[in-house]
Amino acid sequence: MLIAFPDDDEPRRRVADFLREAQRLLGGSEIDSAMLQVRKALETIKNTSGWNWPGKKDKPDRTVDERWALIRAAMEDQASGAMHVDPGTRDHVYTRAEVETLIAMTAALLCVTP
Repeated sequence: MLIAFPDDDEPRRRVADFLREAQRLLGGSEIDSAMLQVRKALETIKNTSGWNWPGKKDKPDRTVDERWALIRAAMEDQASGAMHVDPGTRDHVYTRAEVETLIAMTAALLCVTP
């Protein structure tokens, strides 16, 4: 899978490195380890993006940054449930396709990260 990872500054470079490692691990069929790298990439975006969490705002009142924060959080939630043995996902086993999708989505999200 070829994805252009922007790496023009330090936070983006770190995220891109996590995504490249996820791809490498996926090549060796290390699905859970690859998903962990995706989670690290999403956590790095969370800590460096400056996107504000909307709190309890009504949907129409959310800013663009707050909407991106929600999208990032939803992706992290999708990448975390089975690993954390959440009640709703404790029996789920991640597939290669799921990891590939989250790698691609994270790389795309990185493109709009401030």
